[in-house]
Amino acid sequence: SSVFHQDSYKMIQALTGSCLVIPCTFTSPQRHSYLVGIWRMNHYWFGVDVFKESQSLENWSGLKVAIIGDLQLRNCTTHPFFRQCAETRLTLCDFLNLNFSVLPPRCSTLSIPVKEGESTSLTCSAPLFCPKQPPSLAWSDTLNGTVHQTVHTGIKESRSVSSRLTFTASFHLHMKNITCTVSYPVETEKRSAAQSLTLNVLCKISSSLFRELHVYGKAIMGFKAFMKAGQSSQFT
Repeated sequence: SSVFHQDSYKMIQALTGSCLVIPCTFTSPQRHSYLVGIWRMNHYWFGVDVFKESQSLENWSGLKVAIIGDLQLRNCTTHPFFRQCAETRLTLCDFLNLNFSVLPPRCSTLSIPVKEGESTSLTCSAPLFCPKQPPSLAWSDTLNGTVHQTVHTGIKESRSVSSRLTFTASFHLHMKNITCTVSYPVETEKRSAAQSLTLNVLCKISSSLFRELHVYGKAIMGFKAFMKAGQSSQFT
């Protein structure tokens, strides 16, 4: 190709009062000894420059911009910091839209019941707006398990922070509500959102317990007809 091509996201979620990293890469027909990075808002050609070369311009009140990527490596990732932003749209090259809000974390749901005694994992994730101000993820109960947190910061992948809770399922946990809460440090305050899910655990009937139930079942409605050794039964 004989033209430049720039890759970035079409839409990015942002948080008012927080810094934001916008992943950006580009390709060019050849290497250049001198490259200038320009970030512009509102229009591709006729918009207002908010960053040029190595200087953040005071053309938008409260916006500080810096390119943290190496242009020689075709990395134009930028780092704008929002102090006073409301209903605002920033348009960059390929018309990138920024929406300002706090989204609840995404929690995995147990689509099928888990059996008692099995190792089970729940995952909760939240967007990573700025690596300098990562969110904290917390579970309402660790269920005597372990928690592992991972930060995803690749240029091509969605930037996020995830928390994985691994525990051993127990029938005592059936219908228990678990909540994952995400908190973002924003200037002098924290902004939070949460999402909950309900555990669904099957209790496994042991052979010894089956024998006891089998004897008892003879006296009431032929219990042995619908309960077999080793079968799982859901407790409510």
